[in-house]
Amino acid sequence: MLFAGIIVCIALLGMFALGVSFLYGLAIGAALGVLFTMIAALTLLPALLGFIGPRVLSRKQKRQLALNGPRVVGAGTKGFWPKWADFIRQRPVLPAIVALIIIVLVALPFFSLRLGTSDQGNDPTSTTTRQAYDLLANGFGPASTDRSCWWRSTTGRPRPPPWTSWPTRCASNPTWPAW
Repeated sequence: MLFAGIIVCIALLGMFALGVSFLYGLAIGAALGVLFTMIAALTLLPALLGFIGPRVLSRKQKRQLALNGPRVVGAGTKGFWPKWADFIRQRPVLPAIVALIIIVLVALPFFSLRLGTSDQGNDPTSTTTRQAYDLLANGFGPASTDRSCWWRSTTGRPRPPPWTSWPTRCASNPTWPAW
């Protein structure tokens, strides 16, 4: 319970990595909700069950407790799960190989995963948004459409942003961009 709650909180706070500011409040609110639920489940629920005691049991469970006394759950039973546990204990290699094959099959799509945010460059070439994107990329260079462009050269001297050269480019080519 504690581990699962922490993982959910980390995953929700991972929305900060997206860089979309309107999701920040949602991420914090949902993570706090999970955190308070986790705290209540770890502290309040056991305290209430200890306070209520055997009154939480149904009449049938109370009657069984009075007749047979307390018993260990699962002792002396031969249902599906005890049989499955016996099978795994007797032949651990076969289920491990099957589990490994399943994990590999599930993980295969990871190798064709494309990370990043989509932009108008992913649109079909017949749309006007893609045509405008291509015009910007051709006119100002690929850095004008790159969302993660670094404005520092490798020599260590600051490089001016590309929009500082736009007025001179537009003045030298009055038909550019040709919309």
